[in-house]
Amino acid sequence: MTEETTSTQSELTNNFVAGKVLVAEYQSAGRGRLDRKFEIPARKGLTFSFCVDFENELGWIPLITGLAVARAINKYMNSELVEIKWPNDLLINNKKLAGILSEKCSAGVVVGIGINIYQSQEELPIENAISLSMLGNVNREDLLIEILNEIAIAFSDFENQKNQYRAKCGTIGSHVRASLPNGEIIEDQAIGISIDGALLLNSREIRVGDIVHLRYSGE
Repeated sequence: MTEETTSTQSELTNNFVAGKVLVAEYQSAGRGRLDRKFEIPARKGLTFSFCVDFENELGWIPLITGLAVARAINKYMNSELVEIKWPNDLLINNKKLAGILSEKCSAGVVVGIGINIYQSQEELPIENAISLSMLGNVNREDLLIEILNEIAIAFSDFENQKNQYRAKCGTIGSHVRASLPNGEIIEDQAIGISIDGALLLNSREIRVGDIVHLRYSGE
């Protein structure tokens, strides 16, 4: 645990040890996917990164992590609240609760997780977001332990988790809008996840992109 750092991702990339976890109360230069800025007010969220030395599962690492985090939060809250959106978001009531970032470095992969915990609606980065405390009492330390336990279980049973992810991912079966890095926008039905973790649409597969579930009017 550290009070403040620029980025837990950067810290672990520069000091990689397989299995190491770094939790920060505040990140002054936190990053999301596609190099977007990511920021949660100090002590209002749960932000941490961990190191894994997987070599051939890059597409699946953030997906399995998301599955484990969703499972942990649902267990902690004693309710099936959290839905998984490919590739890296966790939703509650169609609103963003958490995001996941995975980055390859020379020694392995660093996975970052940011969860909204204690923010008020005004403190959330986007209107269509939610914090966990809006739904009940939360102790961050207890929740972190639950999450790390679920991640350890998931990564020790990685192959079996893939089918579990496919069963739990709310994107599969949804009509989606995919915004690609090149500016292209596609609307299509999501029908599955490929062998290497890409999103399968009726017309093509997507490896990188922002996904909106069009069945949701508020997203």
